[in-house]
Parts: sequence; structure tokens; C-alpha cells
Amino acid sequence: MKEFNDLKEKYSRLFDRLLDEYKFYYAYGDEYHFQSDDGKHMKIDIHDDTILVIKKSDDTNSIEAIELPNEENRFIKCVETVEEVKDKGIKVDEVIRFYGITNYSDDEYYLIDLYQTTRCADKDYQSICNRFECHMNSTFNMTRYNCRDISYLYKDVDGPLKVEKIFDLYNGNITKLLDEDLINSKGFNYKKTNGIKDMEEQFFEKDKVYKKI
Repeated sequence: MKEFNDLKEKYSRLFDRLLDEYKFYYAYGDEYHFQSDDGKHMKIDIHDDTILVIKKSDDTNSIEAIELPNEENRFIKCVETVEEVKDKGIKVDEVIRFYGITNYSDDEYYLIDLYQTTRCADKDYQSICNRFECHMNSTFNMTRYNCRDISYLYKDVDGPLKVEKIFDLYNGNITKLLDEDLINSKGFNYKKTNGIKDMEEQFFEKDKVYKKI
């Protein structure tokens, strides 16, 4: 457990996100198991500079591969793939995150870049509808949806947790990071208000799956 606690202390922002709603359950070798109050299970497997995170619930599976900083790489790179099973298909989200040292701290790794791609497919992965992309970057103060610059919606968001806040705002997630002013801003729940969620769900409401355009 010491190795886990040392990493948790060193990369606190990363582990705050991973553990969020989970409580420690048991450890077995390099595997650490956690459970949420509503019965979801998470396994964290640590091997040298690599962490594998597997989450399972009734209709959603998530796998996240994390590369920790080393002599050749000064960033934390996280690649998360989330599969949500629907009645008529599967929604696949891929989220790539980079954590790095910023001007806010000499030793704290903050989320500085996030790229999310959403794909909708039938259960055999034979047909795919339009894919949706969003990109948030703190270095260039940039937020984009499908190549459209929407940075102006989040110009008042600042600080070391900027990217995390924008991601919550974009997806309409009310979290402890967001104050009332941000929740009431035009950028809150952009994914819903601009019909992106509806376009995703329409794919699964059709009798026939659309072919990729």
C-alpha cells in the first residue's frame, strides 16, 4: 500500500480525479480495488511507470492507461476509453489527458490538455455515425468543439484547475470546482444546449443504424 500512497501524494490531482467517488476495498499484490456507494467497481494496477485503471458498472466499462513522468517524458499521459452499452448500440468516449508542471507550482502536476472524441456504433461496431470532438488546452487558452473556437465562452475561467473546470462546464457537470457564477454562465452544459447530446442519442433511437457519412 506504501507505493500507492506515495504515488497518490506525488500526483494528487490525478488521483483526486481517479478516486473521486470511490473508497478503498482491498489490495492484492500490485492491484488496488475500490468501490463506490452505488456498487461500481474500480481496479488500479501499478507497474513501474505505468498505471492501468479499470472501472465496471452495469452498462459502462472504462479502461484508462496512464504513463507517469520519466527521464524521457515530463508529462503524465492518460488515455481513457469508456464504452456505454445502449439498447441499439454502443457509445464510445476516448479522453486523452496531459498533466504537467505549470507556473502555479514547481512540483504539482495539473491538467493542462484534454482531447475528447465520442463515437456511436452498433453493437457489432459495423456502422458509425458522426463523431464529436472537443479540445481544451490551458497553455494556449483554447477550447474547441469540432474545430469551432468556443474559447470566448470560458474566458472568465482561470487558475491551475482551468481545464478541469471547463470540461465540467462543457458537459454540464455540477462539481465542487464550479461556483454559482460559472454554473450560470453561457458555457455551462454547452454539450446539451447546442444539441450535441441529442445528436448522439438520435443515433440509438433509429430503427436502422446510419452508416458513417
